[in-house]
Amino acid sequence: MAVARNYQIGRRRMPDESRQKSRSGQTGRAVRKLDRRSERTRRALHGAFTKLLLESGYEGLKVADILERADVGRSTFYQHYRGKEDLLRQSVTHMFAVLAETVTGSGVPPGLVAIVAHMRENRRLARALYRGAVRLLLSRRLAELIEPNLPAALILPRPLAARQIAEAQLGLLEAWLTGTIACRPEEIAAALHATSAAMALALAAA
Repeated sequence: MAVARNYQIGRRRMPDESRQKSRSGQTGRAVRKLDRRSERTRRALHGAFTKLLLESGYEGLKVADILERADVGRSTFYQHYRGKEDLLRQSVTHMFAVLAETVTGSGVPPGLVAIVAHMRENRRLARALYRGAVRLLLSRRLAELIEPNLPAALILPRPLAARQIAEAQLGLLEAWLTGTIACRPEEIAAALHATSAAMALALAAA
């Protein structure tokens, strides 16, 4: 009888365990579905943002314009971004993170040439970004990413040293992307690495 009771207890537990596994699986699928939906929303917003930058520039661009172009609701937008400045910052973070690695002096960062080539292919967008108030925002974001990669001790305050290097990088990219001087992406990437690493070393305290 004891064996039978244990067997019955085991049988009664199995459906509970199955339901837990089922609920866990359903939760996982729901999370993945939500993640895919969020990713689609972010892609739509970034796409609309880029097109509007080309059409009207950053200063004249309003969140309402982005929402209309992306067909996204205001509440959904603010679930992902605080405003158009936050959207801009996140749009450039991946590219700028690679630029920021150039100060380490440990070789040309993987992906730098591809990113520089991508900038060249989209130089119309560069002309909309490298001017006015938006240029200042780009410089600040790049400096934020450069700062943690700098040597521990510097002759300048870290934010100022990072800003100096960020401005030098953006200056080279702006001259190349908006000018008429021909230069291969590989050469620009090598120059970014060489000059940024040298500046970081020169700014290191003795």
